[in-house]
Amino acid sequence: MLLPPTLFAVAGVEANIYFDNVMLVLNPSNYAVDVRCELGKQLQERWTFTPTEKDVGEHRLALSVYDEQNDLVGHAETVVRVTSALRATRASTLLIGDSLTDTTYSHYPQRLLELDLGDEQSELTLIGSRGLKDTPPDGPLKHEGYRGWTAQAFATMNGPDSRTAVFNRPGTGSPFIYAEAGATPALDFHRYCREFNGGVAPDAILICIGANDIFRSNDSSIDATIDTVLGHLDTLITEFRRVGPQTAIGIAAPPPSTRSQDGFRNYAGARKQTRVQYRRNHHRLVERMIAHFGHRGAERVYFVPVFVNLDTQRGYAQRPEAASAHSGETIMRVGDGVHPTREGHFQIADSVYGWLKAVAPLAETQDNRTGE
Repeated sequence: MLLPPTLFAVAGVEANIYFDNVMLVLNPSNYAVDVRCELGKQLQERWTFTPTEKDVGEHRLALSVYDEQNDLVGHAETVVRVTSALRATRASTLLIGDSLTDTTYSHYPQRLLELDLGDEQSELTLIGSRGLKDTPPDGPLKHEGYRGWTAQAFATMNGPDSRTAVFNRPGTGSPFIYAEAGATPALDFHRYCREFNGGVAPDAILICIGANDIFRSNDSSIDATIDTVLGHLDTLITEFRRVGPQTAIGIAAPPPSTRSQDGFRNYAGARKQTRVQYRRNHHRLVERMIAHFGHRGAERVYFVPVFVNLDTQRGYAQRPEAASAHSGETIMRVGDGVHPTREGHFQIADSVYGWLKAVAPLAETQDNRTGE
């Protein structure tokens, strides 16, 4: 059972716990779920809750799972932290990630901007060197998302000759690594902030990475893979904290895969993977991320649980196909195993927004200036 220590929510925005995302079973229909919380409602596949201003505060939630003999086989608890939509915040925010951030239309960053437009009490400013479709930003949509990248790539990759990303992109190195004249290339977040944020550390940094790191792992290699991921994330956090002592740093595991093996059918050769194995890898990654980052709020380091809020049954694109070569029946099959639809990305953004509203500084506070 995997529940985060804190489930961040904001008044007016739906929050969910999809049961299949928090327990590792082949067939969730074989189990009965019992959610106990003073708020929200339990449906067949999820607990769902759209808070109002009167719900602001912290609320305990307990989730129990029973087998066909009605024996308790799993139990976990969390705190639902509801933030007021009236909390006046400003949040210059750096989004770091792989293809989930850098899709053609950057759906989840776009959704964050849409939420901000509808929130008179929010001042969200995205920062970064990239915009839509691999181009420099020419508007408010900015991020550091790179398709196929790993945690190692962001922490170590220096230019096109490195091979630290799963899919190396020619001419591209980590945006946080600089090579001064005669010096060894190194992480330099001070310089990044000078170039892309006016010398100011961001109020918040969200790192959503891991899908490419764990994709090829199996039960015998997954923990060693995750050790590497956590090590590189710690390296990045140390550098970001050196520059921004008050920056809120959120770590988000990638969302779980589709519930259908159909989405994995095109992963062949060196990239071959099954839905069941990837789901096991993902579950272990989330488990260890919660243990490593989930209880560090005093350091302003947070685990952001986007994984609980995605509908893995309906949040992945489907397309019609013939049931077989000789069948006149057309059925719908999932076409992508790990990249959600636009609506799925919106659910990810809703989770991130709940976290931002909770941890962002109040609008009247001073800029989070870097110290040279």
